[in-house]
Formats: sequence, C-alpha cells, structure tokens
Amino acid sequence: MLDTVCAQTCDRVCTALRQCVHRLFTLCDKYSFKVYEQKRHYNCFYLQIKDCILLKKAALYRHTNHFVCRKCLSQNIKKSMATIHLTVLKQRQKSDGIFFVYIAVTHKRDVRYITTDYEVDDLFQFENGKVVCRKDAKIMNQRLQYVLSEYQEKLDKIEEQHMYNCAQIKEILEGKQEAERKAEQLITIKEYMERRIEQLQKEKRIRYATANKYTLSRFLSIVGDITLQSISPSTVEKFTRGMKELSNATQRMNLAHLKARLNEAVREGYIKYDIHPFAYIKMPKSNVRLLDLTIEEFNLIKNLDVKRKNIEEKKIRVARDAFLLSFYLGGINLIDLLQVNLSGDKITYIRQKTQNKKQGNKEVTFTIPAEAKSIIKNYIQKNGMLNFGYNSSYDTFSCYLTKCIKEMGKHLQIERRICYYSARKTFSQFAFDLGIRTEIIEYCIGQSMKENRPIYNYVRTTQRQADIAIRKVIDYTDDPTKFSMDVIVS
Repeated sequence: MLDTVCAQTCDRVCTALRQCVHRLFTLCDKYSFKVYEQKRHYNCFYLQIKDCILLKKAALYRHTNHFVCRKCLSQNIKKSMATIHLTVLKQRQKSDGIFFVYIAVTHKRDVRYITTDYEVDDLFQFENGKVVCRKDAKIMNQRLQYVLSEYQEKLDKIEEQHMYNCAQIKEILEGKQEAERKAEQLITIKEYMERRIEQLQKEKRIRYATANKYTLSRFLSIVGDITLQSISPSTVEKFTRGMKELSNATQRMNLAHLKARLNEAVREGYIKYDIHPFAYIKMPKSNVRLLDLTIEEFNLIKNLDVKRKNIEEKKIRVARDAFLLSFYLGGINLIDLLQVNLSGDKITYIRQKTQNKKQGNKEVTFTIPAEAKSIIKNYIQKNGMLNFGYNSSYDTFSCYLTKCIKEMGKHLQIERRICYYSARKTFSQFAFDLGIRTEIIEYCIGQSMKENRPIYNYVRTTQRQADIAIRKVIDYTDDPTKFSMDVIVS
C-alpha cells in the first residue's frame, strides 16, 4: 500500500530539498519503486512511495506532518518555537513618566508582553536588552537576567509549542511562574493572617477580623511564628493541647479560623500539602448555649414599663427596645439592625455575617410589624437608620448594650443568662414550637438555607410566608393559650 508524504521547504527556494528529492527518485529507480511527483507552490512535493526506509536514505526526515531535509529540519524547529527577550515600550509610559521593563514573548509572528517588577526613568536607560546609564544598572541587569532565565526555563519545558498561539504561551508562562513563585515563597503564619485580617477590615467585617486576631495571638503564644509549609497535623495537635484550659466553643472557633486560613492559602497557591494539617483532627464539640427565654420571661421584657427619669432607667429602656426590635424583626443581628433602612413598610437587608459565604439569594425581605414600628419611631433618623443616642463605634455600643441587657435581666429577676442574641434564639425557638417550617425560620433569621434536597429546585421561600410566620410568633407572645402544640408532638 502506498504512503503519501509531503516534503515542504522552509523557504521559497531550497536547493537541499531538491537534491534530497532527486536522490529519492534515483533510489526508487534503483529499487524499481514508482514515485508520483506533483509540484505545488512554495516548492511542495507530494511523493507516493511504498517503502519509507528510502526517505532515510534520501536524508528526508519527518517534522510534524511534513518531511524535510536535514538542513531545513533545524530551521523549521527554530521557527516553530517561541522566544523571549527584555524590552521597554515607548507607548506604555506610566503617568509619572516611568517605563516598565517587559519580557517580550514572540511566537508565530505575534508578540505579547509580561510585566516585570523593574522600571527605568527614561528610554535612554535601556539599550540592546540591558539597563544603562544608572548607578544600579549592574544589579538590575543581574536580576533581570535571572528573571529572564526563569521564564526561559519554563518556556523550554512547554512541549509542542507549535500547537499554541502567542497569547496562550504567555498565559502558560505567567500561570506556571506565578504558581511556582507562590509555592516556593516562604511565608509565615503571622504574615499571611495579618494580610487576611487587613483584607477583612477593608471589607468591614470588623468582628470577624478581631476574632482572627485573637486566634493568631493564641497560635503565636503556643506554637510560634512558623512558615505555612511547616504546619502539619502534629502542629495542630500542639495548638489544640495548648488550648485545653479554654472552653470547647473557644477551641472550636480558633481551630476553625486556622483551618479557614490554611485552606485559603492552598487555594491561592502559597502551599501544597500532601497531608492536610487537619486531616486527623477532630474538632471539639461546642455546647449549645441555652439563651432562649420562656414565654413568661419574654413577656416580662415585653411588658416592662420604663420612664427616662434617670440614667439607669434609660439604660434599661434602650436594652428593652433593642431586644424587642431584634425579636420583632426576625432575630436580626445588631450590626444589621444599625445599618438597615427602616423608613418604609418593608425591611430588606443582607446579613453581614454570611454575605461572603451564603450562596444564591442573600436578601431577607418582610413587612415591618406594627409592634416594631412603635419602637422604631423613637430612634429613627432622617436617613432611615436608628440612633439609640450613643455616638460611639459599633464595638463600643455592642459592649454597652450587652451590659444594659444584663442589668435588665437582673432588674426583672430573670435567672438564666440573657444577652442581645437571646432575642434571636427566642424567636427561632418560638417559631419552631409553633410548627413553622424550618426553611421559613431560616429565611426570617437570614440563616443559610440547606439546599441539599431536590425539592429546593422547585420551591422557594417567599416574603409572604415570612410575614405570616413572624405575625404568628408575635401573636403567640400576646396570648399563648390560643395556640396548641398537640399537632406538632403527636
């Protein structure tokens, strides 16, 4: 069976190829093989032969889908490979007049540029691929050559370069370079977590940033400032043993923060673990805080009559109103209560605690109950936000409100622990006792709804359902005897 091969020149004219083809014809005549020759443009020859061993004797070699002569082989390979060199671009001048030094990637008559960390003050300071006319020219050239050699090494490892265009070669170089640079960079736990804490503060997630600060401080005091690469399961075990005097809830929180930061570092390419540091770690189980109130205790707060005669009574009044507002507004968190616009008939907000974690629809919307409106009118400002009369930071006011609610509990002789969060817990428990569906309760309190069941592909929780649920819970506190629990427990 005849094989069809194509012998193509690198240039328009190639004497060596003609000689090879002539040699092939001679060999074919010698061994009585028939050869079909048809000339095409750019000196392409389509040859039909029976035995490809003759190609070797004729000094023809396969290169990609073509057969070329020995002389043209090296030239073809060079033309199909990308090249890189240093350059400065006149048209890419920064606003301050400085020019970046780029690595130019040339491939298939196209050019792409990779930015380096080095710059020159003027074009005359860069000539023939080198920095000149600067005091630090020698050092800069050494560093630039090192960067260039790193990219060249990565470029040489790219196989079948002819399959890629110039933009793809650049992306491969940048991707590999950045990933390996991060992986080789030794970064300590302190450096990484401080960077992340700063980012959280910019996102205005102040409380979470503060909690991470405490975790970092505790880790440094127990383990020390070690690199991310050196953290192992034994390191986490040491950290856990050092926290044994703390409560399970605090231990779990600190471990959760550490695990989250390590997972982020893995995703960002700073580290790669063969065995994850938390692979064999069992997270401590935190005891559920019994912060919800009974219906009798809640009504003590609800029916509390306080006048602003003195400072102590003012504190208790603020505590009562903030607590009831959280309850009437579906257990809303304090930070959300202080930032939401309450000037309309509806409340719409995104819970700050879960806005960066929760997937899907993050908004919580429902009608503001009349009971909440009667409290809101005493504190609302022109911008629709609440002002409880204290011009201080959120953290300061939060601590102050916690003390006020604690004093209110003592004043009402409520024995169990009570705080602002008790309103959220109490609302959720009352709603659950009344048989309200769990997904509706989750919507009201802004909790992430579990969507691991197929039914949630067809149904959703609506504002109308939330309005009915909140109304039912409030009516329950007015007269519990009207509601029966028999259907729920039977």
